[in-house]
Amino acid sequence: MSKEETKCPDCKGSRIISGRLLGQTDYGLGHVFRPDGLKIFKFSSTSSDVPVSTKFQTCLDCGLMWNRANKDKVKKTIQALGKDSTKQKLGITD
Repeated sequence: MSKEETKCPDCKGSRIISGRLLGQTDYGLGHVFRPDGLKIFKFSSTSSDVPVSTKFQTCLDCGLMWNRANKDKVKKTIQALGKDSTKQKLGITD
């Protein structure tokens, strides 16, 4: 079975980054998204966490759940902390 390219369900774009949704409610920060494909963490003035809304949309037919993050913050995070292979995959240059 061939691996199909992931597309955005909204715009059908192919520049998709996976990551983890982390609950930071204990620290008063809400939820944040941490993109996959970042370099090993080191001291940086750039945070790798992108604030996201706690409200999600869900399709009752297929179960897809989605949310939006600040695309500019995600891009800046990848530019500053992303592995070269991640930047190349997403077409992000410094």
